[in-house]
Amino acid sequence: MKQAIALTMALVMILCCVTAQAELKVSEQMIDQDGIKIVLTKIFLPSEGDTSPNLMLSFDGSNDTGHNLYINFHEVKVNGVECYGYRQSLGPHSDDQLSALIFTDSDNASAKQAILGAQKVEMKISISDYDTNEKLVEKAVSFSIPGREEKKQKNTANTSTGRNTTTAMSASTYSGSVRVGSHITFGSYEQDGNVGNGVEPIEWQVLDISGDRALVISYYGLFNAKYTAHSKGQTWDTCDLRATLNSSFYYESFTPAERDAIFLTHVTNNTAEEDPSARSKRGQGNDTDDYVFILSYGEIVQYLPTQNDRVAPICIKAKNKGLSGIEPVLGMRTCNYWLRNAAFNQNAGGVNWQGVITTAYMNFPSCMVRPCCWVSLTGLGY
Repeated sequence: MKQAIALTMALVMILCCVTAQAELKVSEQMIDQDGIKIVLTKIFLPSEGDTSPNLMLSFDGSNDTGHNLYINFHEVKVNGVECYGYRQSLGPHSDDQLSALIFTDSDNASAKQAILGAQKVEMKISISDYDTNEKLVEKAVSFSIPGREEKKQKNTANTSTGRNTTTAMSASTYSGSVRVGSHITFGSYEQDGNVGNGVEPIEWQVLDISGDRALVISYYGLFNAKYTAHSKGQTWDTCDLRATLNSSFYYESFTPAERDAIFLTHVTNNTAEEDPSARSKRGQGNDTDDYVFILSYGEIVQYLPTQNDRVAPICIKAKNKGLSGIEPVLGMRTCNYWLRNAAFNQNAGGVNWQGVITTAYMNFPSCMVRPCCWVSLTGLGY
């Protein structure tokens, strides 16, 4: 039986009246029962005028049970308007950071306005045993964001001219020097293993250009991650890696100005027919709208058609962890990295350190990630 327990939080924070995205640091207990603790630690507020606004909530999760858990953030409302949230996984006897990205459809003007002027957030947090699907905890939580002036919500047509879905955006003229195959830099991530010298710029390879828009992929394998924390088969729309890329990676790796230059992309996921390794009858999952994603089988064949094209170097930090290929390829240490296709049984698609398309268990921890996104070249200053 579902239990709805209202929990009101007072977040004693002072918001500065700035257009840059504000980060609120909090420490508020959300759930503490049956060996499971969820503590809200940060709230990232959207910038004023953001055309694809989101709220990102960062939690510390503690699991003292012997269960693999699903943490599902659902029935989300911002200022009373229905929105969406991601779900996350939490392994047994572990502590980890969780993220709930609160977002809405690209054409839902009222929900966008609610997120921009967020004053109150309501949601249910459901925690289930991954293997048995037994619901262990469900709690309704709500919290207010002080310092936000009341904003009248308007039902207006979607007239956004900034970030938008790539399928809906018209191509504009681009007169810069960036071409397919060029390398550009934006964003930052720890790549050399020396936190004392700060994060390093992310180097991107341009795969496609349409008007002002460019599809880019990180040149290096940036970090290792599981496709999902569990060995059960998942598809891109529900996997842990998608949630990580569109929450903590997206908010921590890019400045507000850089996020404004990243398009919300409609990602097609029903790709079983194009991938000869995807022999599962469970399908490929629903299409998604993502800021950051990874390539599918069909896309990597299209944009990186040869084995040598697909070979990817590994960042120094990951190489020092022993995650690189056994031998150098093309004069560089290379890595295995994920594709977003769910393959047969418990496998997902990937590319090995020699550039060969293959598969790996979804909970394999040593595969690297090469994030992709569509960006505005002029928005990034190119």
